Amino acid sequence: MQIVLWSNRPGNGVTSFASVLATLIAVKGSYKTLLAHPMMKDLSMESYLLSQAERSRYSQLGDSGSEGLFRLIENGRLEAPFIKDYCFSLLSRSNLDFLYSENLYEDGPNHQNNFLYLLNKAEDFYDVTVTDLNLPMGHPLFYKILEEADVLLIVAGQNRYELSELMKVLSEEKDRLRGMNLHIQLAVHPFDERSTLKLKQLVKSFKIKTPLSISYDVGVKDACNRSNLLDYTLREISQDNHRVRPYFKDMHQVADKVLAWCQEVEYV
Repeated sequence: MQIVLWSNRPGNGVTSFASVLATLIAVKGSYKTLLAHPMMKDLSMESYLLSQAERSRYSQLGDSGSEGLFRLIENGRLEAPFIKDYCFSLLSRSNLDFLYSENLYEDGPNHQNNFLYLLNKAEDFYDVTVTDLNLPMGHPLFYKILEEADVLLIVAGQNRYELSELMKVLSEEKDRLRGMNLHIQLAVHPFDERSTLKLKQLVKSFKIKTPLSISYDVGVKDACNRSNLLDYTLREISQDNHRVRPYFKDMHQVADKVLAWCQEVEYV
């Protein structure tokens, strides 16, 4: 199962959204889960999940991370079970592996082909792949990755102008998107109930049906800034139900729905 998260503009928390979603999927369903991003725009996911000390220790292991995997691909020696040996294991038993990178890659056919091949190969070992597709829709990788995906979560902020701009982009691509065998869902993230702009008011003029909404949680932002988003997520989801923050209650529902949509697509 391949799950892709994308937004047409930065600032909507797609990276933290993808990280928390992957963690919940790995924990709730005991799925072998791979968390990845194209490694061409930024390394924010590395910063959110790993401290500088962890990143330094990992870089000293030698042939590890994305560089080691891409080297195997170029040498024609990559086997699907090898992927876990080069990823940063966030949970035991490969239940959550992170495709970690030390450096950004140059945007060109070589890296694009390697990354696409790696994602496709990962399907032979992992149950679920969650990808933060932080690239423009016009990028060559965008539709190539979606061809193998089961669910596309399009993330928008709680902003009428931003949503209007997003709908213009999607309108231009609607025929191509509708022709793909995947479930496409809009998610408003983060969503603050205290705003006078309620969810129905936000989407009514665009005729959007049943968008997902994920509550705003300043704790997630703080955890990202402290490089301990994983620990924060694990701590919060282990709480008794009545103590779980609204953000994580929403994310539990999102994880359940996304997995159900993956199953529906697989049976099409």
